[in-house]
Amino acid sequence: TLTSVNQNAPENRKPSIHRVIGEVDFATLMDQYLSPALSPDEKEQVGEILASFVEDSIGDFLDRLLMEPGQSNRKILLSLAFRFDRRAFPAIRERLGNPQWYYVRNLCLILGEIGGPEVSPDLIRLLDHNDSRVRREAIQALGKLRAQDAAPFLGKILLHETLLPSAREETLRIEAATALFRCGGTKGVAYLHRGAGSRRAKVRAHCATLIRTLETRR
Repeated sequence: TLTSVNQNAPENRKPSIHRVIGEVDFATLMDQYLSPALSPDEKEQVGEILASFVEDSIGDFLDRLLMEPGQSNRKILLSLAFRFDRRAFPAIRERLGNPQWYYVRNLCLILGEIGGPEVSPDLIRLLDHNDSRVRREAIQALGKLRAQDAAPFLGKILLHETLLPSAREETLRIEAATALFRCGGTKGVAYLHRGAGSRRAKVRAHCATLIRTLETRR
């Protein structure tokens, strides 16, 4: 397959391989990947090409993820994206300002699965997104990445008290506590202890549970 040829080729041959790959219609490959007519083996082969040459396929993938109307197909695309690597980061970063909240949320989900320390600043910026569903996914992604540099920003969300908090705000605070727990570090634990003194019973109880879990690990 193209993938095995690329993997086994000497470095001086790879530029010519990528020139050939540049002629591939990845949008059509994306259609084939989503087609129910493909056998599981054929689908795996197409997915392997899309993931192995992600620096070439990522543009068409992101366009399809944005425009795909079918929920089941979007789930299939997200599963494919979880096979990508850091070569996809630049193109994903460029799309984080898209006005469609659901698209940005899905990009956060992808970064949470395949990302590394280099994408945490992008996710931190999305903690101020105007849609709470995007903020929630960014919080969860930072927790998955165990991004300790996000602790002050997650702590701010956790400790934000309002006179008449909505259920959505309370959910975000609980998600922030969970992310801090996953991130660990002295700052994260300190915020959890402060959260255990929250005026909101659910937030207070969740932080207390997380602290007890940490203590049992010692």
